Amino acid sequence: MFEIYSIGDGAFLATVLNAVAMLSGSGNLQQLAGIGFLIGVILMMFQGLVRAQFPPLQNALIAWAIYMGMFGPTVTVTVEDLYTGAVRVVGNVPLGPAAIGSAMSQVGYGVTILFEQAFSTPALTDYGFAAPLQLLQNVRKGTLSRATLGAANSPTPMADVERSWVNYITECTLYEVDIGKRSIEDVLSDPSWQTFATGL
Repeated sequence: MFEIYSIGDGAFLATVLNAVAMLSGSGNLQQLAGIGFLIGVILMMFQGLVRAQFPPLQNALIAWAIYMGMFGPTVTVTVEDLYTGAVRVVGNVPLGPAAIGSAMSQVGYGVTILFEQAFSTPALTDYGFAAPLQLLQNVRKGTLSRATLGAANSPTPMADVERSWVNYITECTLYEVDIGKRSIEDVLSDPSWQTFATGL
């Protein structure tokens, strides 16, 4: 059994391996390889005739042996998603893609762990590449709700900071836009807090 670590969507990788297993199990891949081998042998024979020497058939036999070793036997592969910990099992995967994928992911995962230890960076395999964006999104969601603002929204009894901001912008800043004293582009494009001040 081979194990492949996935830094990304493990379900997608399992689907790709399942597709490879279906293609190799149908027999069509073997027929395609056989046709390619036959064309290669014909081209080598033609090349031998043109050069007036015996063609190097050992190259074709080595290529056929490598193909049979890589796509003949099938194995079971487990795909582990490093972010969620989910494990998916895919059967009948050809030995070549399974062995190469397992070796590459083992080396990549091992090097990532070593670099995390050496440079003390945030654990990429624990939090994922999108963790900062998820953190910002969670903060934004938390501050959009009055319940999560808590005491920040009511620093004194009966105060409502959020409602005060909404009322000020609606009744003062945007009122000047409504009467034509100021344009909405000026309000939206000026980063200064003075933009929200009114001349009323």
